[in-house]
Amino acid sequence: MADLDEPIHVVAPDPAWGDQGRMLVQDISAALRGLSVDVAHIGSTAVPGLEAKPVIDVQIGCPAGEIEVAVARIERLGFECLGEAGVPGRQYLRRRSGLPANAHVVERKGRLWVDNLLFRDYLITHPDVMSRYAAAKREAARRAPTLLAYSDLKAQIVAEIMRAARGAAASGEAGAVRRRDARRPGEMLGAPERCSAPRTTAGTPSHSGRPATSPSATPGVDGHTDEHRHEGLARLMAHAQQAHRRRHRGAVLAPPATGRSVPAGPPF
Repeated sequence: MADLDEPIHVVAPDPAWGDQGRMLVQDISAALRGLSVDVAHIGSTAVPGLEAKPVIDVQIGCPAGEIEVAVARIERLGFECLGEAGVPGRQYLRRRSGLPANAHVVERKGRLWVDNLLFRDYLITHPDVMSRYAAAKREAARRAPTLLAYSDLKAQIVAEIMRAARGAAASGEAGAVRRRDARRPGEMLGAPERCSAPRTTAGTPSHSGRPATSPSATPGVDGHTDEHRHEGLARLMAHAQQAHRRRHRGAVLAPPATGRSVPAGPPF
C-alpha cells in the first residue's frame, strides 16, 4: 500500500473547482449507477473563495453492504484505496493523475457524511469563520509541507468549527445552510447526487447533463427552502449521533497501530 503521507501545498481559490467537483460527482455517480449511494462535493474546494489544496474531495454515502462494490468501481476510475487511513468508518481513495482527487466512502446518512456537509455549509454561510480558517490553513501549510503534519496543525480549528456547525444545526440557525445572496445559482454545489434514482437539483446538472430548474420560489442550493434543507440536515445529524452512540457505547477506539493517520473529521 502506498504511503498515506504526501507533499501538499495550499493555493488561492480557483473558480474552476466548483465545475470540476460537479464533473467528478457525475463521473463517480455514473460508475456507481445501480447502487443505493449519494455523492457530494466536499472539502475546501467546495467552499467558494477558500484557499485549498488543489485536490477535489468527494464523499460517497453508501450502505454497509455495498461499500466493497463501490470501492472497486471507484478504483476503476484511477483511484487507489488506502483503507480507513485512521478514520474508522471511512474508506479513503486518492487519485493523483489527471484531475487530482480524493474519494471518501462513508456510511450513507451516518455521522461522517452529515459532519462533512455541515462543515462545508457552515464555512460557506459564515465568511468570518471561513477567513479565520483560511489563515490557519496558510500558516499550517507554511510550517508543515506534508499532509499528516499539516492536518495535525489545523486539527484544533477544524474541531472548533465542527462544534460550531453542529451547534448551529441543532439550534435551528437559519444561516447554517443558507446560500450567499451574491452567488449565481449553481455556483455552490447543493444536494448530493443520487445514483439509484437520479433526481435533478437546482443549479446542479442532472445525469443527462442538462441544468435543472428550481421547483421553489425561494430555493436553497438544492431546490428546497433554506429551512427545509436545514431541518433535513439537523434530522440526519440527530440520527447519526444516536446510531454512533449505540454502536460505540462502552467501547474505546484504539489508535492506529502505525500512528500514521489523518485526524478524524472533514477532509478540509
